Amino acid sequence: MRDDAAEPMAAILEAVRGRIRPIFMTTMTTVLGLLPLVLFPGAGSELYRGLGAVLLGGLLVSTIVTLVLVPLLLGLCLRGNAAGLVSAATVAGTVAGMPGTVASDPPQPGPAHAYPAAS
Repeated sequence: MRDDAAEPMAAILEAVRGRIRPIFMTTMTTVLGLLPLVLFPGAGSELYRGLGAVLLGGLLVSTIVTLVLVPLLLGLCLRGNAAGLVSAATVAGTVAGMPGTVASDPPQPGPAHAYPAAS
């Protein structure tokens, strides 16, 4: 995206288009391999049915997260950054420059910290 100077949304769509086929191929082969384990009864299937169901559900959820949620969140972050919202690096730099933080010098005593003169 940075090398080609592409728009963020166009780069996200291009990345999803380029990876959707391999992701679906891998997901479908695994799902089709797990379906007999989950659906068909047989000797010993009661032991592996739960394992197959968990693997099947986790794989389907992770595929949806990969293809829908991650590009959506990336688009929202890039849109917020383009709108001029404060980035995490800016916040970290500001906090690091504040007195009393770990990354800055310790605060110097001023009038509020001065002791009254002894009489």
